[in-house]
Amino acid sequence: MPSLGRSCTFFHAFPATLGAFGGDSASEVRRLSATQASRSRSGSPAVERENMASAASNDAMGTADIKKAEGLARDLAAVYSAPPVPVLEIAERHGVRVIPATFGQFQGDVSGVSDFQARQINLNVEDPPERQAYAAAHELGHFLLHGAFLLDHPDRYNLLPRFGAPKPGPLEEEAHAFAAELLIPKRLLMPVAKSAPPTQLASIFKVPIDLIERRLKSL
Repeated sequence: MPSLGRSCTFFHAFPATLGAFGGDSASEVRRLSATQASRSRSGSPAVERENMASAASNDAMGTADIKKAEGLARDLAAVYSAPPVPVLEIAERHGVRVIPATFGQFQGDVSGVSDFQARQINLNVEDPPERQAYAAAHELGHFLLHGAFLLDHPDRYNLLPRFGAPKPGPLEEEAHAFAAELLIPKRLLMPVAKSAPPTQLASIFKVPIDLIERRLKSL
C-alpha cells in the first residue's frame, strides 16, 4: 500500500510507489512535478486532450463550466438503471486505476491524490466506502475534464481534503459537479427523493450524507 509523505500546500501528481518522502519533501514534490510536466501528453485519452483547451480557459478566467462537467457525468452514468453507480468500473474503463493509500502524517487530512502520469487515483484507506466513492469520482472528474491540462500544469492541481471543501476554483467546482452528477444522477434521484429520508438515500446511493443533502436541495 503506497505511502505519501509531507509536501507544501499542494500534493502535485506524483508516483504513488515512491513511499514516504525523506529529507526536504517539498523540494522532492516540486522535482517530481517538473519531471511530470516535461513529459509528453500524447498518451492522454482523446476526451482529456479535447478538454484541455476549455480547462485552461476556465482556469485562466476563473469560471467553471458546470453544465459541461454535469453533462459528461450524465453520459457516463446513463447506462446504469439503478444506484449505486460503479465509479471504480467507470474509472477502469477510462484507463484510470484506483487504489487505497496511506498519506503519512497527512493521513487525517487528505482524502484523495491523483497521479496523472501513472493514471492512478490514490484514496485514503481509512475513509469509509462512501467517502472513497466521492473522492474517486471527484478525482476522475479531474482526469476526464482536466487531465491533459493538469499533466502540463501540475501547480494547478489541489489535493482533495478529507474534511471541508477543496480550495475554491473553477477546476475544483467542475470536479465536484461531475462527482455529484455521476454518483447521484438526477434521473435516478428524482423518483425516490420524497419517498425516503436523506440517510436512507445516502445508503442507497452509497454516498456521504452531506452530498445527498446538497443534491436534494438542488432539485
